[in-house]
Amino acid sequence: MKKYINIGIFILIASLIVALNLSLNSLKRAKEEVRRHEQNERVLQSDLKVIVAKNGDLVLRTEALTQTANEFKRYNSELTKEVKNLRIRLKDLQSATSVVIDTDIDTTIPIRDTILLPDISARVFDYKDNFTTIHGVITDSVKLKYHSTDSLFIFHHIEKHKFLFIRWGVKAEWWDIKNSNPNNEIKGFKVVEIKH
Repeated sequence: MKKYINIGIFILIASLIVALNLSLNSLKRAKEEVRRHEQNERVLQSDLKVIVAKNGDLVLRTEALTQTANEFKRYNSELTKEVKNLRIRLKDLQSATSVVIDTDIDTTIPIRDTILLPDISARVFDYKDNFTTIHGVITDSVKLKYHSTDSLFIFHHIEKHKFLFIRWGVKAEWWDIKNSNPNNEIKGFKVVEIKH
């Protein structure tokens, strides 16, 4: 009889330890989730920080959002569309970055050679597409206003080893970059990882 009581007490203590361990792990995950939401809230409410580099260049600085795959699909439709277009599995995506670049040039260019045409005092020209706007006036010089917009998308993803339908480990890591403006061309892209 005493043997059964000891076995019962042992089972009771073991089940209490397992329940306590599960509760503590659940509490830890809940705290991490709350911390993640607080950080995302802070990032969304803050603006880009402008910092000055040592040589005087202005640099923009921001923090990253941390999202689950479902949140990423729900709140980033443009990035999700680009991920599908590049045939990247959402499970393999490590990070997604989008950078919007605007170029504005407002300048006056002197004319080097002149051919005089009668009764023409000025000529105006305009060009516009989805990414570029050019407005110019030709008189004794050329006044030009140029505006261009481009979006860069950078995706960091992994490729896993696979056999039939089983995927495991990391076979390779890739960084894909794509721009949306067809008038621009990416000439170089380098990623350097620093191991500490």
